[in-house]
Amino acid sequence: MADPISRGHLIAMPYPGRGHINPMMNLCTLLASKELIITFVLTEEWLGLIDSRPKAPNIRLLSIPNVLPSETNRAADFGSFIDAVYAKMEAPFRQLLKELDLPPTCILSDFFLPWMPSVGNQLNIPVVVLWTMAPSLFSIHFHHDMLVARNHSPVVDRSAAMRAQAVVFTSFHDLQPQVIKVMERKLLPMPIYTVGPSIPYTDNRARLGNKNTVGREEIARGVKRVMDLNDSQGKEIRRIALELQESCHRAVQAGGSTPNNIAAFARKFIQGSTMRTGENTSES
Repeated sequence: MADPISRGHLIAMPYPGRGHINPMMNLCTLLASKELIITFVLTEEWLGLIDSRPKAPNIRLLSIPNVLPSETNRAADFGSFIDAVYAKMEAPFRQLLKELDLPPTCILSDFFLPWMPSVGNQLNIPVVVLWTMAPSLFSIHFHHDMLVARNHSPVVDRSAAMRAQAVVFTSFHDLQPQVIKVMERKLLPMPIYTVGPSIPYTDNRARLGNKNTVGREEIARGVKRVMDLNDSQGKEIRRIALELQESCHRAVQAGGSTPNNIAAFARKFIQGSTMRTGENTSES
């Protein structure tokens, strides 16, 4: 087996929320099959909320101090939570990097940690940003200047992504092929990797006491509508579901866009440890 340095060491840090932690952990689990060493960084609170036994032996969990409002009541003052993510997480993350026993060859960062590209660039570590929502929504954020001109206020501008060395989407190519192609050819000067579909790693709803769940009656109505062979809406839902299923199978099968892009991403940015930009590798 290759020594730890030649295998590559990925530092992964998600935005502190289940909809961001789950897909990043899923991607790291897939990358772990490439014999990489992966360090997954969370806040101390989130470290206590998720399963502390990673899916692969070469994934380890580390934490930074709780510098954010608690996950259990952040909705009460979400603005302060966002401000803390932007202003208070960088310093402890930098300290964690100094204390690592193995230098990282790449940082995988959530798009909504806009300070991360600066950290990587200062330390000469490639930074790849992960977008956990639809590519079409990324395209909306990318056109920040157009939104501002029309008196809209996007949450984050595009500058963070533009300072990264690549963008990873948790979608798969055929789900929104036109959006991906436009970003490849006209919008983004760096590589794009589609690595979906993303399957949640863990669900902490019970531990966090979140009661915003879909009720039994609502589920029953939805199932009945889909199963009713004479319902026109149900027929359309079944047709769309079948198309999505087939395109998803094409993406994840051997030789599909997802395994090809995961392998290409690992070779270029983790095992290769390169700072080059401009190469586009997203495959249909």
